[in-house]
Amino acid sequence: MSLEDGITSKTFGAGSNRAGMVTYYATVGEELGDMYGYVYQGIYTTDDFTQAANGTLTLKPGVVKPASGTPKPGDIKFAADNAAGDQFTRKMVKIGNGTPDFIGGISNNFSYKGFDLAVFLKFSVGGDVYNATKHSMSPYAMFQNVPSEFGDNYYRVIDPNTGQATTNLARLKELNPDENSRLWSLSTTNSSYITYPSSYYVEDGSYLRISMVTLGYSFPKEFLSHIKLTNARIYATVNNLATITGYSGFDPEVSAASGVTVTPGYDSSSFPRSRSYVLGINLTF
Repeated sequence: MSLEDGITSKTFGAGSNRAGMVTYYATVGEELGDMYGYVYQGIYTTDDFTQAANGTLTLKPGVVKPASGTPKPGDIKFAADNAAGDQFTRKMVKIGNGTPDFIGGISNNFSYKGFDLAVFLKFSVGGDVYNATKHSMSPYAMFQNVPSEFGDNYYRVIDPNTGQATTNLARLKELNPDENSRLWSLSTTNSSYITYPSSYYVEDGSYLRISMVTLGYSFPKEFLSHIKLTNARIYATVNNLATITGYSGFDPEVSAASGVTVTPGYDSSSFPRSRSYVLGINLTF
């Protein structure tokens, strides 16, 4: 791959803060479709802090410091990206690649007596998808549905006994007994952090799709000779019968950004491929 004279790398943006934004890099000597952002490492938990008698929270040694300010339990944690390996500084790193390792299809045709069956499978292995749909459907997005994963799994900082936010480590641990598996708290800090492009929204887009199945039946010649037909065949076809994938979005076969070649695998509320049915008859007189 080559770029303009004197340029070895070029960036392409996809999406927006509201819809979910990620930056793609086209770099000489590298694959097309490299996604850049920040590495999501879950949330800060009570185990990441010590608490002084006056309630002040201090990060324990070795815990990644945020780009600015003092974090609280329930805040999103991004991986360190500085030379010392102890702080997140908002340096973009590669978080995925939207170009599949390989794609292909398998076509099979079967026949038995008068019946015929045709099956076409297509597959893709290795390409990542940036799930911007998941990004835009966060608890902070106005006029949007909220994913079910947030229903009972967000980090709780409001003490139901007082109706107020608490920073007491012991009480937070009681409110979040399984805190390592929880998603971020509904805080002002996180409402900004979720607009960052991050590996949290990157998913494996590998899939196997049953793209087309056709079942037909050709009537025997002896029968057709009585009704003055040379050939008669009836058939039924189903397109997009099923897709086997680990992708949590509607359809892993997606490129919703405008620059498909340089920004593959971007999914922002893309309408999934619909299933269709066809019934037909072929007659030869």
